[in-house]
Amino acid sequence: MYKLFQGIPAKPILVIAPLMLIVSLGLYYQGQYKRCTEQANLREQLYSHLKKSVAQTIPLADFMPFVWDQAFVLQNYKPDRKIRGCPFGWDWTEEQRNKLIDQNLLNIIFFTLNKKRVTFVEFNNQNISFDSVEKEISLTAESAYFEVELKDADSTGLLLRRVGS
Repeated sequence: MYKLFQGIPAKPILVIAPLMLIVSLGLYYQGQYKRCTEQANLREQLYSHLKKSVAQTIPLADFMPFVWDQAFVLQNYKPDRKIRGCPFGWDWTEEQRNKLIDQNLLNIIFFTLNKKRVTFVEFNNQNISFDSVEKEISLTAESAYFEVELKDADSTGLLLRRVGS
């Protein structure tokens, strides 16, 4: 019978505490991983679709992978509070995000449905910017049409001009 319990530590806390720490960190980072990778993927999908749509007029609603009824475009966004970054290269780090904020290069589109936030996508103003948007505009899904242009001939940056404003 003694041999049966030989592999169990005399103090179970030495096994339980590290296991609880690992489980806690896993649960914490699981949510953060999901948020960060969704942001990075949505930004990449948006940029990729817009890049293919240069010299075309596109409805924003047609290529967003979720239902929304209103969008708020915030150019040169400066939040009131510090925004956390994403660890492990899952998306922008806190340093990268703060650098964009300090240089007035952070743009965000918030999407809502029935006045509740669905999601948002943030991007570097050098990659995607909006013509004729000083600070903020609000658009319905039906009115969010943009003409997509290259910022200049040598640029990979895109300029979105609102159509039918």
